[in-house]
Amino acid sequence: MSVLQGKLLLATPGLEDPNFARSIILLVEHGRDGALGLILNRPMQLPLREALSAHPDGSEAPEASIACGLDDLLLHHGGPCQGPLMLLHDVPGAASSEVLPGLHFTASRNPRPSELGGLTGSTHPRCFTGYAGWGPQQLEQEILSGGWSVVEVDATTVLLGELPSWRQLRTAESRGRLLHGLPRTLIPLDPALN
Repeated sequence: MSVLQGKLLLATPGLEDPNFARSIILLVEHGRDGALGLILNRPMQLPLREALSAHPDGSEAPEASIACGLDDLLLHHGGPCQGPLMLLHDVPGAASSEVLPGLHFTASRNPRPSELGGLTGSTHPRCFTGYAGWGPQQLEQEILSGGWSVVEVDATTVLLGELPSWRQLRTAESRGRLLHGLPRTLIPLDPALN
């Protein structure tokens, strides 16, 4: 199976694991050693400033998020595995890695104002707590057994939040409309659904 970094995993209706049911996951890393992904469709009602204040060195955290202009961002539940604060953004200089053209990934256990300050120019960064992880060949087996569909996506769709809902993507996929990438809008065949 080819490298799936930068692709979306769309949970199939038969995937009943409550951690992943109806999830849309961006694969941030994928290779021989396994995969790491972030669930895109599980926003939390937790502002970034509150999440930062929960870190061990939280005395500076609220000022850090305000200083870097990210105070109004909401955290997303990225998956069931515990991990550092993770961000998707479009600022190359602040990136740990490029996920796909124009989309970058940064992770930090104890974010400092200097780390986050470089993201103020980002179109719309997304912040995550937790992630989805797979060991070697585990994800490939889940895809082959029908647990996931693989869908193309671009950086703009991820960052600007234009991602269709899980139901819209499943409907489009079942009608064969996702053959060449993720459409900007999905128009239902039944006009009553408009």
